This record gives sequence, C-alpha cells and structure tokens, in this order.
Amino acid sequence: MRLVFRDDTEVPISETAAAQIMHEVNDFYIEASYNKTHLVSTITPVLTLPYPKLDYAFEGPGVILTDALEAARKAGYAIENYDFFVMRHPNVPTFDWGGLGGGDGKTGAVWLQGNGSV
Repeated sequence: MRLVFRDDTEVPISETAAAQIMHEVNDFYIEASYNKTHLVSTITPVLTLPYPKLDYAFEGPGVILTDALEAARKAGYAIENYDFFVMRHPNVPTFDWGGLGGGDGKTGAVWLQGNGSV
C-alpha cells in the first residue's frame, strides 16, 4: 500500500518502482523455497491517511496499519483476501527506523518509511 498523510502528500514510491521491488521479492521467495512459494502482489494507488503525520508519531505504527486498511477498504479492496500487508509512507519524525515488521497472528505487516533513507 502506497500511503501519504493528510499533511504530507509526497509519494514515497512510484507504482512502477513498487511493482519492480515486489517482483524481485517474489523472485527471491521462489528461489529460496525451491519453487514451492511465490507471492501475488497488488499495488494500490496512493491512499491518503486521515490524520496529520504528527498524530501518527504519537499513536504509533499500529494506527497507520488500521487507517491504511480502512483506506484500502474504501478504495474497493477486499482486505480479508490478503495475508500480508506492506505499507510505504513518508517519514514520521519520531520513528527512528526505516522498516518495521509485525502482525496480529492472522496477517503480517511491514512498515517502510520514506524513500529508503531515514
């Protein structure tokens, strides 16, 4: 999911670049699993989160996931059909990481912030 904040609309990755990266990730999974695992990726259009990024700085990345999933639902995506979510968003001032992984036991999630540099 390509995300922007209400007050920071700089797109962190183009659709073409996101598709290319996910193609490379899929190639890795195919090779590492000896052809037993592959990924089917969906690249969303840019989704705007409902709050300014400083709100997320205090609420944390879990709220980004919640709001991103709701934005995806509103854009017509059946999120219950997905097992894993990768989100790319502009840098958040209090997040001192470039990437973060987690999940809720049913689905996995990865947060990537900025354009690859923090």
